[in-house]
Amino acid sequence: MITVVHVIVGLDVGGAELMLQRLVLNSQKRVRHVVISLTNIGEIGGGLRREGIQVYTLGFHRFWQLPLVFWRLIKCLISIKPDVVHTWMYHSDLIGGMAAKFVGNDNIVWCVRSTDITKGKSKLTVLIRRVCSWLSCWLPSRIIYAANVSKDVHEKIGYSKKKGMVISNGFSRHFYEDSLVGKEAACKKLGIPCDKIIVGSVGRFNLVKGHEVFLKSAFLINKYRDDVAFVLVGRGLEVGNSKLEKLLNKYPMDNIYYLGERRDILSCYRAFDIFCLHSVTEGFPNVLGEAMATGLRCVTTDVGDAAFLLNDDRFVVPPNDSEALANALISSMNLTCEEVSYSKMANQKRIVNFFSVEKAVDEYIDCLLYTSPSPRDRG
Repeated sequence: MITVVHVIVGLDVGGAELMLQRLVLNSQKRVRHVVISLTNIGEIGGGLRREGIQVYTLGFHRFWQLPLVFWRLIKCLISIKPDVVHTWMYHSDLIGGMAAKFVGNDNIVWCVRSTDITKGKSKLTVLIRRVCSWLSCWLPSRIIYAANVSKDVHEKIGYSKKKGMVISNGFSRHFYEDSLVGKEAACKKLGIPCDKIIVGSVGRFNLVKGHEVFLKSAFLINKYRDDVAFVLVGRGLEVGNSKLEKLLNKYPMDNIYYLGERRDILSCYRAFDIFCLHSVTEGFPNVLGEAMATGLRCVTTDVGDAAFLLNDDRFVVPPNDSEALANALISSMNLTCEEVSYSKMANQKRIVNFFSVEKAVDEYIDCLLYTSPSPRDRG
């Protein structure tokens, strides 16, 4: 059994962190996993520890701490002696990759999760991506991208074309197997009306998530329909967020519900009739896949691999186009009962057939075993 050390910036809830969690927990019998967070333990790290996974934290919070954190990482790698070092996202790709090389481990797998980072990311992150592109021919053995679009974008800016491969996110069975909670019970739990068509979105409040586009679309829809309610779920979407309240004042509506970050995300999907992804940029959108897995009708902006994931051009619109988004949502609302059933079944079937967590984990493990130097472990 090979040992894989995963190096990641932090272990709070996020797309990369959740994929790491799925990978680790679904392959413990095949691979020994050790997780190193450059910062803190986070919710994901705590959960992994409770499942018996070794998780180290290095306390990186200020730039001046980088030399100390780098040394701590080196000591961890020397102690663990991993067969493969798997790094997640730009900062970890650079820091973790250099640390692995320093201790003489050439079996390094990078994981790239982003697409267009010129929107909503710091100049430092953009610079680190540039440095990674220069080092990509030398530092990693393989580069895993979460989306086809992400692979194309990064290879155009200089990432090694010989080392790249795409492994899409995988979705757990409970999203499509747990159907015990109906819409009425879910709406009651969330405190939202159940006699309306519920259009919901899930994603933290951030410029790149396009919440203004969604709110403007909702404002336009309200001119034609009075049977709709709009629900926003995610970190920062709560009372007290002055930027959000400014947007709500700009588009005044009494049928908007913002619920903040929630752990009962499945209840949110069960309450929705239509899921809306309104981002300006994405890599591989987890929330869209989760919504499809629960059997929801979906409308999305054409960002990252969203169109590839949904596979229904009728409900894919350009980003930053509120009018197009509103029209697509209205078209979804106007589907017949038969069309609704077909759309829900098709979305769920696509996830089950092509984007299961089992498929994603198998592809990851194949990559890690291939990267491992041991012929015995490969076979």
